[in-house]
Amino acid sequence: MAAIELFEFLVDGTYYRYTSGSVTVVKGGEDFTAEPISRSALKSTDDINSTTLTIRTMRDNPFTVVALTAQQPASVTVYGELSDSTWATIWKGRMVSMNMQGSEAEIVTEGLLSIIQRPALNARYQILCRHVLYGNFCGVTAATYKFVGTVDAVDGTALTITGLDAEANGYYEGGYCKFGTYDFRTIVSHIGDDIVIYNAVPGLVVTTAVDVYPGCDHTETDCGTKYSNLVNYGGFPWIPSGRNPFANPTPKKRRR
Repeated sequence: MAAIELFEFLVDGTYYRYTSGSVTVVKGGEDFTAEPISRSALKSTDDINSTTLTIRTMRDNPFTVVALTAQQPASVTVYGELSDSTWATIWKGRMVSMNMQGSEAEIVTEGLLSIIQRPALNARYQILCRHVLYGNFCGVTAATYKFVGTVDAVDGTALTITGLDAEANGYYEGGYCKFGTYDFRTIVSHIGDDIVIYNAVPGLVVTTAVDVYPGCDHTETDCGTKYSNLVNYGGFPWIPSGRNPFANPTPKKRRR
């Protein structure tokens, strides 16, 4: 029988705790809920930058839903059982990517040693806003802009949802649809009542309820006119264009 392990995720100030066992485990006064979850084998390597651990769980796990739109990478701790009610940390790091494989989510994490070798500052000096729409630094509340409707027609990734034409074409591009509690799809096109989503939703039928959220092109115009959120704009629209401030200009020859 496989050893029971505990998985602790911290994202945007909230903890999500799970155990690979069949019943809830209490550690340090905190409950670790039984959940289908497992990990890849730990490997020793001389290159700390290649040290990763892959965690697999269900795609509708509450943590995976939140982590997809989190502003900061989630921290990850895995505990192994030494003896009855005694646990030791066997992995500590952060999430670097997440892939969906059917009904499962594959979470790739890197260890702490690789983290401390990276630059501490990650904000970019760029024209477009660097914040994730509806994230903590963005500050826009998704529920304020939510459109509640039903699917009136479906053809693969093409959906018709009556009422979307109340907004201009393209208004919902870059946003997402939410089906049920945990099923999300990015919107890649919006014209009238018709949208195209990134991946088809298995079993989707007409009359299915759907929440639709608009997107953002991360420009100052969209931030101001669409969301009235310029106070949180994360770009630098006045960066001089056409000139590289780090280039060495060729000195002009003096006339005699």
